[in-house]
Amino acid sequence: MKPKLIRVTTISSTMTSILKGQMKFISEYFDVVAVTSKYDDYFEEIEKRENVKVVDLKMFRKISVFSDIISLLRMILIIRNEKPTIVHSQTPKAGLLAMSASWLLHVPIRIHSVVGVPIYAENKGFKRSVLLLCEKLTLFFANEVYPNSNGVRDFLIENNLCNKSKISIVGKGSSNGIDVCHFSRLHFDEFTNEKVRTELNFSKDDFVFCFVGRICIDKGINELVDAFIDLRKKIIEKPIKLLLIGPYFKNDDAIDNRVFSIINNHADIKYIGLQKEIRPYLFSSNCFVFPTYREGLPNVLLQAGAMEMPIIATNVVGCNDIIRNEVNGLLVEAKNSSKLMNAMQRLFNENDLAKKISGNSRQSIIDNYSQNYYWNELKKEYEYQLSKREIL
Repeated sequence: MKPKLIRVTTISSTMTSILKGQMKFISEYFDVVAVTSKYDDYFEEIEKRENVKVVDLKMFRKISVFSDIISLLRMILIIRNEKPTIVHSQTPKAGLLAMSASWLLHVPIRIHSVVGVPIYAENKGFKRSVLLLCEKLTLFFANEVYPNSNGVRDFLIENNLCNKSKISIVGKGSSNGIDVCHFSRLHFDEFTNEKVRTELNFSKDDFVFCFVGRICIDKGINELVDAFIDLRKKIIEKPIKLLLIGPYFKNDDAIDNRVFSIINNHADIKYIGLQKEIRPYLFSSNCFVFPTYREGLPNVLLQAGAMEMPIIATNVVGCNDIIRNEVNGLLVEAKNSSKLMNAMQRLFNENDLAKKISGNSRQSIIDNYSQNYYWNELKKEYEYQLSKREIL
């Protein structure tokens, strides 16, 4: 019999996007059960595409004491019924619930992936204290911790969040690696560019800055919109556009009302929501901008790099693991719309710099973050944990 593995994320879109294909690969070697909440339209895809059993467990991203207790009790029931050898969680709420439940039930291998600087770091006061406690409890209950970048590992150690002996990085980092064959410009041509730009009502001469991610404060959307508006005032004679792709949750780290109004009313800003297929939009854009406040190792930068895009990202943990300034991207200070605008202006004006960066982008991703390499390293890590405990 295959060892049983339960994989847990707070919301189903994490499994369908960030972890796409991983459980299908691992299911060849393990009996995999996916546990996540039916939070969006992607839940039904998981079982079909990943070929694993999927269990719906309602979880909320934000703290909700009564609901969280109910979710914990249900998590305990799921783990008791499934009797896994490994429970592997990702995302903060899923980690707290899955690690505490599996610790209570003495699951032999309890793994939590830390995929960014913990959320408490961006909060203050009582909320920060609560989130810090939750993070410490999650890492205490886990007996193995997988940060998805060297920067995140260093953060955990420097802030005494976790015993160093628990920490391992799978491969060279990432949560899932990237399919460099799938994310390639070779799949598209000028017809794709014309079709996408017609759909967006952009002209062939427009210079398009593209962002992919949650439309929220944490991802730097306030600064991105302000930087674009300031750049638009400077560049009057040439057409530039801002394309925003990703989910917007009104009650979850929502952007300023002022910025939300600009996004919905500015003639040169196009917001198209969450898209299952982002490659044509990356192909048809001129520059990728990712002004996030905190990350682990962002998949979207791997995707944009594999698509040979000039990239601007903030100089924060995770982004600076992928991007080398002036080599395969530009790094700017987080929460600084002025410096972000200057970087955007540089890549708009300096064609040689943009070509240099795009020329280096793809190879750096192939060399370090290929998906098949990551999946095999993850399988080896699971097998190592089993052999270490003499379970195999």
